[in-house]
Amino acid sequence: MSNPYEPNLNKPGDQPQQPQQPAWGQPGQGQQGQYGPSYPAYGGQQWGSQSPYGAQQPTTTDGLSITAFVLSLTCCLSFIGLILGFVGLGRTKNNQRKGRWAAVSAIVIGGLGTLALIGVVAVAVFVGTSAIDPRDAEVGECGNILSEDRDTITMTSKDCDSKHDLEIVYVGTYDEIEDSQFLPSDPDDLTDAGISAGVCIDLMPSEDVATLDEADDELRYGIVTEDTSPNGDDAFFCYVERPGDAKLEGSLLG
Repeated sequence: MSNPYEPNLNKPGDQPQQPQQPAWGQPGQGQQGQYGPSYPAYGGQQWGSQSPYGAQQPTTTDGLSITAFVLSLTCCLSFIGLILGFVGLGRTKNNQRKGRWAAVSAIVIGGLGTLALIGVVAVAVFVGTSAIDPRDAEVGECGNILSEDRDTITMTSKDCDSKHDLEIVYVGTYDEIEDSQFLPSDPDDLTDAGISAGVCIDLMPSEDVATLDEADDELRYGIVTEDTSPNGDDAFFCYVERPGDAKLEGSLLG
C-alpha cells in the first residue's frame, strides 16, 4: 500500500510531469516579477494620440455671405447682394463655412429688391419720356393726370382714341395771362377752376370755345405753367376735363 503522506515519487517508466504554467498574473520562471501585461486602450490607440491627418480646423463664418446679406437690404445695391449670395452659396456648401443662411437670405431679399428697383426705374423712364411738358405741349394733345397737388401736376400723354383724363385746348406764354383781364393778384389762384376758365376762354379762339361748349357744357378748365412762379416767357397751356372721375373719349379739337 502506498503511503498517502509520502512525497509523490516518480515510478519507473512514468513520464516526467510538465511543469505547470504559472497562474494568471504570476511571474513565470525566468521573468521579472510583474503584475501582468499591460493592454492598449480600447480600439488599439492610446488616449491623447494625434490623428495621422492632423487636428480638424474649426469651421469659420463666410464673410462674403454676410456681406451679400447686408447689401441685399439696401435699395440700390440689392443686385450686387444677389450675385454675392450665389457665390456665398457655393462657399458654404457641405458645411465648408458657416453662414449659409446669409447667402440664401441674400438671394431671396436681393432678388425681390432687384425686381422692385427695375419697376421703379421703368416707371421713372415711362414718366420721363411720356410726361407732358408745357414747352412741348400741343393743342388737341390728350393725356392722363398721374399726380396732382396744389402746386404741381404731372400729366402723361395718352392716345385720344382711348379713354383719357384731359385734352389740351390752348398753348401760350405767361405774358399772355399777364395781359389778360382775368389775371389774378396771386398766381396760385390760377388753379381755381373759375379763374382758369376765364383766362382760357378769353385767350382761346372763339370757334374753339364754341366747339367745346357744344361737345360738353360741363367741361372744367385748368392751367399748367412751366414754373411754380411763372413770369414772362414761361410756357403754359389750358386743358379741359370732365368733373369727377369721368373720362373723355376721342379728341374734342382734333
